[in-house]
Amino acid sequence: LGCETCPPTRRMLSELVSLSDQLTLEEFNLVLDAEQAREYGVDRAPAIAVVGAEDTGIRFIGMPAGYELASLIDAIRLVSSGDSGLSQESRALVAAVDAPLAMQVFVTPT
Repeated sequence: LGCETCPPTRRMLSELVSLSDQLTLEEFNLVLDAEQAREYGVDRAPAIAVVGAEDTGIRFIGMPAGYELASLIDAIRLVSSGDSGLSQESRALVAAVDAPLAMQVFVTPT
């Protein structure tokens, strides 16, 4: 019951964080740090919670390699700026959502 992609994900994230003193990396174990994992809504590994001044709910499940790495970097940029880049019309549509909503985006190299 191991996580084959956890060590390379850890190395990749460590390298990414080393590029800027504005980035930090905290690692939690799903079993030993179950409370923190629940707080972030994470139940699989590897998982990445992109958190800035506040937690926007952006999560990456699995190793963000290839196209996913570009998506992770873009998510970091968006979270750090505090601006989603959405138009006013899109912001109004999102604001009208009155119930919890889980949205998943799947990235494939096709």
